[in-house]
Amino acid sequence: MPIVAVQRFKAKGLEPFRALSTDPDKVTNNGYDYSWGYGIRVGWLGQLTDRLAAGVSAGRTDEEIQIVFDRYKAALYRLYNRELRRDPTLRGQMVLRLTIEPDGSVSMCELHSSSMEAPELAGQVVERVRSFDFGAKEDIVAITIIYPIDFLPAA
Repeated sequence: MPIVAVQRFKAKGLEPFRALSTDPDKVTNNGYDYSWGYGIRVGWLGQLTDRLAAGVSAGRTDEEIQIVFDRYKAALYRLYNRELRRDPTLRGQMVLRLTIEPDGSVSMCELHSSSMEAPELAGQVVERVRSFDFGAKEDIVAITIIYPIDFLPAA
């Protein structure tokens, strides 16, 4: 599948950085600049034995995964804030291990590790992440990732 990208960029108001440049007159206020690129997406999936398949394929990017977690961040923090009312000192990190299927569903999610003493919250977070929808993508395989979530009270 061919991929073509075009980008347009304009820098304004960067006068304070002129002193750091080897060409100070070209740092800012020079109109638009364009760049473009192209590429292809490739992959391979093979059956090595009747029980083992292996492959190299384009999958989900870190950015795509982060966007979905950002979309559901409020739901996760609602769970955390409810628990925070019971224990105002609660803070830390939960690390989840999850598998995202090509159809965007989460087929497996478990607590990989946690710095928090909050098993009920961990169970609620795991259940909520299982309901995430990462969106369907064609020609990819399921991916298992390790994903950290930091829980800190609002300042």
